[in-house]
Amino acid sequence: MGDVDDEVVRRMLADPAFAAALDALFDHVTVARAVRGSDGELIDFEIAFVNAAFEDGAGRRGDELVGHRVLGLYPGWMASGLWDRFSAVVETGVPFVDHRIPYADETIDGVVIDGHWTLSALRFGDGYLAVSRDVTALVREEHERQEALRALERSRMAVDLLQRVALPAALPSLPGVAVAARHAPAAGDQALGGDWYDAFTLADGKLALVIADVAGHGPEAAAHMVQLRTLVRTLAVEHVSPEVVLRRAGAAVARATDRELHATCGFAVLDVGTRTLRWASAGH
Repeated sequence: MGDVDDEVVRRMLADPAFAAALDALFDHVTVARAVRGSDGELIDFEIAFVNAAFEDGAGRRGDELVGHRVLGLYPGWMASGLWDRFSAVVETGVPFVDHRIPYADETIDGVVIDGHWTLSALRFGDGYLAVSRDVTALVREEHERQEALRALERSRMAVDLLQRVALPAALPSLPGVAVAARHAPAAGDQALGGDWYDAFTLADGKLALVIADVAGHGPEAAAHMVQLRTLVRTLAVEHVSPEVVLRRAGAAVARATDRELHATCGFAVLDVGTRTLRWASAGH
């Protein structure tokens, strides 16, 4: 099409069958003629045709565009580099294709254009034929999806850190007692939970054991997990009875949170000397 002369272009545009073929396309089609100065220099383009599907970023169609000059319709063409690219197509005959071109502009009426387009252009007589597609919604959806994935990764990292803080770095070692634990979070998003275990030695030499779970998933559940772990450890120092520890922990949580917190906790104290285990459990 780059070798088509202007007369042929005029006849093609005047042919109802040619126009109907372009109108049948879902993509936006524009045909523009070169506007040249007295010295033959390219100074603008004038839109000669847009197909039925065409609607620009300012919502303009058909008669609002045909017969108007491009630089008047799109003042940002120069700054965006599109003027240079379209001029090169017309002057050299080398077409271009580009995907997801960002374009921001403001019409003389103050309408803001801001989006992304897939665009191809080729020389058509002394002018160009361009085919474009508005992919703004697609680009925004992909951006939002990437942002959501990054937010999920940040959430996972935060929960992982909280879980590392909540779990004991080492298990206590006492004569005659072997303490072992295994913590294996579920795969996928359900790994972001509030379950934990703990084991520590009390001042009188007894061994305290905790296994618990805060209902829910995500950073909030993990944060409550750390708070409850700290609370149980603190109360265990003051009270030998597991029942008292859990009762006071529940009361403290109820006072400290505005929202209802659902948690399950088992707390046991092992007297290594007498080999006696006292335990209590509470939840929800």
